Amino acid sequence: MNSRQSLIANLSNPLLKNIFVWFLAIAPIFFLYHQLIFNPNTILLDSEGDGIKNYYTYKYYIHNSTSWTDFDGMNYPYGEIVTYLDSQPPISILIKMVSKVFPNIVNYDVGIMHYLILLSFVFSIFLFYKIFALLKVNFLFSILGAWLIVLMSPQFMRLFGHYSLSYMFMYPLIIYLLLQANRRKTNNIIILFIILFSFFLHPYIGLSLFAFVGLVGFIQWIAYKYYPWKKLIGDFIVRGVLPISIFLIVTFLLDHHVNRSNNPSGLTYYHSYLKTIFVASFEPSKSFYKSFISFHDQPFEGIAYIGFASNIIVLLSVFWYAFKRKFYISKEVRILVLASFFLLLFSFGIPHVYPFPKLLDLLPSLRQFRGLGRFSWFFYYVINIVTVVTLFEIYSNSKGKKFVKILPVLLLLIFCGEAYYHQKGLNISRLKVNNEFNLEIGKEYSSAIANVTAKDFQAILPLPFYHVGSEDFAVEGSSQSVKNSMLLSYHLGMPILGSLGSRTSVDESKKALSILLPKYFEKTIAEDIKSRKDFLVMASSGEMSEEESFLVSEAKLIHTGNSFSLYSLPFARLFEYHKHRETLLATFSSLNNLRHLKNGYVVSDTSKYFRVEDYDTEQKDISYIGGAKVLDKKASTSFFEIPEGELEAGKEYELSLWTYNKGYGRASFQIIWAEYDVVAGKGNWKYSTDGRFSEKIDGDWSLIQFKFTPPNNKTSYKIYIPGRDNGVEKIYLDNIILKEASLDIYRLLPQENGTKKLLHNNFAIDVN
Repeated sequence: MNSRQSLIANLSNPLLKNIFVWFLAIAPIFFLYHQLIFNPNTILLDSEGDGIKNYYTYKYYIHNSTSWTDFDGMNYPYGEIVTYLDSQPPISILIKMVSKVFPNIVNYDVGIMHYLILLSFVFSIFLFYKIFALLKVNFLFSILGAWLIVLMSPQFMRLFGHYSLSYMFMYPLIIYLLLQANRRKTNNIIILFIILFSFFLHPYIGLSLFAFVGLVGFIQWIAYKYYPWKKLIGDFIVRGVLPISIFLIVTFLLDHHVNRSNNPSGLTYYHSYLKTIFVASFEPSKSFYKSFISFHDQPFEGIAYIGFASNIIVLLSVFWYAFKRKFYISKEVRILVLASFFLLLFSFGIPHVYPFPKLLDLLPSLRQFRGLGRFSWFFYYVINIVTVVTLFEIYSNSKGKKFVKILPVLLLLIFCGEAYYHQKGLNISRLKVNNEFNLEIGKEYSSAIANVTAKDFQAILPLPFYHVGSEDFAVEGSSQSVKNSMLLSYHLGMPILGSLGSRTSVDESKKALSILLPKYFEKTIAEDIKSRKDFLVMASSGEMSEEESFLVSEAKLIHTGNSFSLYSLPFARLFEYHKHRETLLATFSSLNNLRHLKNGYVVSDTSKYFRVEDYDTEQKDISYIGGAKVLDKKASTSFFEIPEGELEAGKEYELSLWTYNKGYGRASFQIIWAEYDVVAGKGNWKYSTDGRFSEKIDGDWSLIQFKFTPPNNKTSYKIYIPGRDNGVEKIYLDNIILKEASLDIYRLLPQENGTKKLLHNNFAIDVN
C-alpha cells in the first residue's frame, strides 16, 4: 500500500476525514484566489458598471442608510427597498446589526463579503464530495469530481460583477438534502430556510431552488407508488409555498413604490441556447468545437457549459438506453436529472417565450425573470454529478480491460484541462489593489471631500446623468459618471439623484428624467423634493447634452480634479423655468411676423431647410399634439423618407419625433435612420436606437432626437422600425421634424381644454 492509500485508509475517523476533505476543498480556492485572500479589503473584483454599483449599494447601506429596509443612496428623493438593489440584504443587514455592538466591523465589509463568497466555493466542494460519498463513489473520484464541478461552474463568471449570484453552496446543499430521503422531515425545514435565504439574497436563486425542489417532489410522486399526494402537498407547502410566500409578503409590506415596470427587456435574448450549454465559451475548447460546428456569439446570461466529458457521457447514455433499455444510475438521481432537464427547457424559454409567448399574458409575473439562462445551472450541476458517477462506474467495472479503464481517466484529464482554462479565462491575474472606497487608495476623492461641506447639499446630481432600472426608460450616462458619483456618495453619505437599479418605479423614473428637459420646462420631480438646499453637481468625462451643459453653466465651481469637477447648483436655478419660458416667448413674439413665416411655421431663418410630418389628419385619441400615426409593432415599416438631392452635403441636420410610452413594452421598439449613399453605392444605419433610451420625457411621450450630416447631395434617407414581437401591438408616433440643426421653428397650437401651447423645435410648451 502506497503512502497516499495509507493516508486515506487511516482516515477511518469521520471527523478526521471531514477535516481532511475541508483541507482539500480549501486548496484549489487558495491556489487560485490567494491574492484576494491576502488582500480581501483592498481589492474590488470589478470597479465598473454593475460591479461598482453592487459594491456601492452593499457598503452604502451598511455605513449610511438610516433605515433597515430602505436604501436612500440612489433614486433621490424616493430611495428604494433593499431587495431591488443586489445589495445582499441577508449579509448587509447582519453586518449592520453586528456593527451596533462592534462598530469597527464595518471597516471590513468588503473583505467579509469576499471571504463569504470564497467560503461558498469551499463549502460547495465539500458538499459535492458528500454527494459522491452518498452515491458510493470512492474518495479520489469524489474529491476530484467535486473540485472540477465547482471550478467549471458558470457561477464563477458572476464573481466579477453580480456578487450575490456567486454564492454557489445552495445548489449542492439542496441536491444533498433531497438525496437524503431518510431525513425528509428535518431536511424539509432546512430546505425551507435555504430557499427563503436565497430569495432575499437574490430572487433568481430563490426561484431556481423553489422550481427545482417543486419539480423533484412532483416527479417523485409520479415515480413512487408509495408517495401519497398528501405527502406531495405537504412537502410542496413547506419547501416551496412558505418561503416564496414569506418573501412576497415581506416585499409587498415594505414596498411603497408604485407602478414598477412589468416589462424587463432581454427575455428573448438572455436565455440559454444549445451553444451555451454544450459548447465551450473559452479557449482553446471553443476553437475545438468550432472546427466541427459553426456558431456565433454565446450570450453571457445563457452560458452554463457542461464540459466535454459530460457531453460524451450524455451521448453514451442515450446510446446505452437505446440499445439496453435500462438506466445505469439510481432512480433518485434520475429524478434529479429529469427535474434539472425541465429547468433547462425553461432556461431555453420553453414554453413561454418559444413557442407560446401568449402564456406571458396569462402569467405576466414570468416576465420579471428575464435572465432565463440562470435556470440552467441546476442542469450543469446534476449532469456533472451523473458524469463523475458514471466515470467511476466505468472505471470500477472495467474488469481488467485497459481501454475501458483509460476512457474515464482520459475524460477526467480533459475535465481538468477545461476547468483550468475556464478559470484562466476569468482573468484572475487582473486582481489588483483598487478599492477606491478606501480613501488611502482613492486619493482623488480625499481632496474633493475636503472642498465639500456635506450638510450644505441635499443630493449629488451626476452629469452625464444616468437613471436606469425602470426598463421602459433608461439614460445610461457614462461609466465615469456612475463610478465617480457612487464613490463620492459613499464617502459623503449623500444620496444620488440618479439611479442604477432594477424594476424601478416608472412614475419615479419619468419624474427623475424631467431633469433633462429643456430649461423652459417645468421639471416634475421638483414637487417631490422637500429640501431647498443646493445640489452637488458632479461633472465627469462623457458626452453631455445641451441641457446638461446648461446646468453646469448655472452652477458654481468648487473643485476641479483629474476625472471630475464639483459644482454647487442652487435649487432655484435647477428648477427655475418661468424666466426661461418668458425669454422664449419674447423671442417668438419678436419673430412672429410675415418675414419669418414659412410653411405655416415661424422660423428664425427662412432660408434654412425644415420639413414637418405632423399626422394631424390621422387618429387623435392618443397624440402628442393634433393627431398621431399608428404602426403595427410587429411589422417592419418605413414611415418617413428623404429622397436624394433634398439635403445638402456638409450641413448638420436634426431629426426628432415623439413616441407614446405608456403601457407594457410600449417603448421597447427599435428606430432606424437608414442612409443610402448613391455615390459610394452603399447603405448603412446612420442612427439606431431603442424607444426606451429617450432622454426627453414629456408625460406619456418620449422624444427621439439625433443629428447627422449628409456626405454628399446624392444621399437618401428613410426611417423605419424593423418589427419586434413583444409587449403591446401598436406604436404611436407623432410630429416628425427634420431641420437644419441651427434653425429654430415655432408654431402656436390650437387651444385644447383651455390650454394654449407653443411648439418650439418639437416641444409643446404651456403659454397660459
